[in-house]
Amino acid sequence: MERSQLSTCRSIGAFIVNIAIMVILPMLCFYSDNRLLGSRLFKIALIMGVAGYFSFLILLKGTTQRFKADQPEAK
Repeated sequence: MERSQLSTCRSIGAFIVNIAIMVILPMLCFYSDNRLLGSRLFKIALIMGVAGYFSFLILLKGTTQRFKADQPEAK
C-alpha cells in the first residue's frame, strides 16, 4: 500500500472508533435526565486508561523500526 492509502485507512479507523466512543460513553456516564453518574465515572475513566495503556503497548510491539543509525567510528 502507498503512504496516502495507509493514511486514509488510519483516518477512517480513528473516525469510526471516536464516533463509537462519543456515542457509548455518554450513555454510560449520564442518567436519562442528563445528571452525571458520579459512581460510574471513575470506573469508566479507569477502564479507558487501562485500555489506552494496553493499546499503546500493542502499538509499540507492533511497530518495526527500519531506520538504522550510523555507528560512530572507533578511534
